[in-house]
Amino acid sequence: MAKKKIIGSREKIILKAIGKGLFLASILVAPNLAKLGKLFDQNKYYVEKRIHNLENKGYIFLSGDYIKLTLRGKKLLSIIECEEIEIDKSKKWNGIWQIVAYDVPNDKNQERNFFRDKLKGWGFYKIQKSIWILPYPCQEEIAIVAQSLSINPHVLYFTSRHIPNELLYLKKFGLAEDFIPDKP
Repeated sequence: MAKKKIIGSREKIILKAIGKGLFLASILVAPNLAKLGKLFDQNKYYVEKRIHNLENKGYIFLSGDYIKLTLRGKKLLSIIECEEIEIDKSKKWNGIWQIVAYDVPNDKNQERNFFRDKLKGWGFYKIQKSIWILPYPCQEEIAIVAQSLSINPHVLYFTSRHIPNELLYLKKFGLAEDFIPDKP
């Protein structure tokens, strides 16, 4: 099932700019909006419409000379930023497994689902109910996403040189040819 698109790509750009304090409400009525429209490859009315759409959806608040994110807008921006985080898989495996375990309470069901989907998207493999592995270092990425979702107290990250059924997982990650078993 495809996920419902909350806001469009242009609205994401505008939301990010507002989050960084790059927008002022006075821009909406100023001639500089035409220049801003060029930034988005659109005319000023299109940009103005996107801003008002964000306001109507409750993501931003327009007041006087400024625009600010609402709490709902801040949460959405946090999710957008999390979606963009990627793990570098270009380096050769160093023989250390990255392990993530989580036990997120039911009242944070959406956050748990987003976190699980992010792990899957990064290529993690589930070895038990809420225990996932990846052969690429990713401590910083896990920490950022868990913090952004306010689930960090419920997420554990650790590493190990060996895991049970290691050859099976090495095959799943295409690393079996690099495997040299320990000598007894």
